[in-house]
Amino acid sequence: MAQIRDAADRVERHERVVEASTRLPVSPVEAASPAELAETVPPLLGVRHLAHAQEWGPWAINFYLLSLYRQLWADAHAGAPMGLDDALLPRIAATAAMSTNKVRWCIQSATAFLSFRARFQERLPQGEAFSDNDQAFLSRLLEPGYPRERFGIRDDQLKLAPEMEEALFQWAFARPRRSADGGANPNVLRGPDDIRLWERLARYDAEHETRFAQGLDPERPEQARPMAELEVEYLAHRCEQSPIDTLRELIGKLKRVDVGMLRQRRDEIGPLVEEVSQISRDLKGMLAAVDGRDQE
Repeated sequence: MAQIRDAADRVERHERVVEASTRLPVSPVEAASPAELAETVPPLLGVRHLAHAQEWGPWAINFYLLSLYRQLWADAHAGAPMGLDDALLPRIAATAAMSTNKVRWCIQSATAFLSFRARFQERLPQGEAFSDNDQAFLSRLLEPGYPRERFGIRDDQLKLAPEMEEALFQWAFARPRRSADGGANPNVLRGPDDIRLWERLARYDAEHETRFAQGLDPERPEQARPMAELEVEYLAHRCEQSPIDTLRELIGKLKRVDVGMLRQRRDEIGPLVEEVSQISRDLKGMLAAVDGRDQE
């Protein structure tokens, strides 16, 4: 009986599809020639796929916008190596109902990823392969912020500099990402979101005078520390917000300073000791002021 009900449900669904498609709206497209029609129809279909009926994923959208841009570039700059033409981007932006800056970012992401994939496909560990989702690494690097600055990315670039591509490969793809035993990803960057975490570390460093973000330097990719380690230290530092814990830690470290270290680096340590003394005096004054108010 269950099989009969399932079959009846499928037949009913198919009948609804047939009924809904008995009459279909058709929008005429005017074109003076087959060439003009070929240029007009894809953008019209693209708007539906990008924002409405099809709901393409972000990486498919990027590749589609790149295909439109390539055609416009070929028409405007026949035979010239492709670059970013600020006069062409608004035409695609109008077609796709996006801002010009968003179109630029999408085209840069797709182009940079295609260049990166072509260069490093053969260098991937055995059993590994690039997927379209790996484009997210390039897209994250193109976002404004510290990672983009450290990779030296400019608005007119269509791909990363060769040495920066090498750094990204070493950090994200040089080791097998899918461990056979289910272990953690051993690469410096575990995924595209680690690039955004790198940006958060840089902002935290600026606010707290720490150096977590400097654990990654694309000019010295071989010296990079795993983001998993940096994240643990960053989270631990965030938890150390209590002045009591800070003072106890400082006292403990000062007690462990030996005479040999004092002798070797007295010129550096002297001013620092004076600064610690001044901070100590300031804190005592603050405590005295608090005690005075409490007694009042």
